Amino acid sequence: MELTAVQKWNEVCGEGISRVSEAYKVEDSKLFVRVESAPWRNELLYLKPRLISELNRSIGKEVVKDIVFTQA
Repeated sequence: MELTAVQKWNEVCGEGISRVSEAYKVEDSKLFVRVESAPWRNELLYLKPRLISELNRSIGKEVVKDIVFTQA
């Protein structure tokens, strides 16, 4: 299930966000995502609750409880 969260990142977040970010692992129910710039990181922090909800809905199970955005 954790790998599914990484694989579904691009599908859930859409084309615009997937161009500037990359999900790379899930650890302790946290999805880790590399983001290309600080402004995008801030934007994604704002969208975090929606992204978590949509990821879990897409997977069909609560796999992701948090998203950690790191600058690439």
